[in-house]
Amino acid sequence: MTVESDDSCADNEATLARMNTFLDDALRSSCEGIMVKSLDIDAGYTPSKRTNAWLKVKRDYVEGLSDSLDLVPLGAWYGNRCLKMER
Repeated sequence: MTVESDDSCADNEATLARMNTFLDDALRSSCEGIMVKSLDIDAGYTPSKRTNAWLKVKRDYVEGLSDSLDLVPLGAWYGNRCLKMER
């Protein structure tokens, strides 16, 4: 999906709707999220380098979409022995 500079304003409802639909489709397809790339000239990708030109959008980053689990460890393995947790 490409958003032209004229439509890239955060107040543009049509663009926001397209972006949300694109993210929803990606999440429904079992993708972890999407990458948003700036169309600036210096927006090339460099491995292991963080820049503002590439942004990751994942389910965990969107309020109300994150999955949460409440877990309690019941036991653990260390080497060949089982360590049992006391109550």
